[in-house]
Amino acid sequence: MKIALLTKYSNLAASTRYRFDQYEPYLKKEGFEFIRKPLFNNSYLKQLYMSNNRNMTNIIKSYIKRFFWLISKPDVDLIWIHCDLF
Repeated sequence: MKIALLTKYSNLAASTRYRFDQYEPYLKKEGFEFIRKPLFNNSYLKQLYMSNNRNMTNIIKSYIKRFFWLISKPDVDLIWIHCDLF
C-alpha cells in the first residue's frame, strides 16, 4: 500500500516526527510505502524559527504546489493528512 504523508512541515518539526516518523519503520516492515509531501520545507521552518518571519511568497508557492499535486491524481492508496490540508 502506498501512502502519501501530507504534513505541514518536513521532519525538522517535532509534530511531524511525533505523529509520523516514529511509526514509519514499523509500517515499512509491514510492506507500506511512503511518499512525503510536506507543505513547507526545512528552509521555511528554519527561517520561521530564527526570525518568526513568514515569507508570503514561499507560502503561496507551497499552497499552489500542493494544490497541483492533489489535482494531478497522485498514484497513492491513502492520503494521511497532518492537521490541515492547506
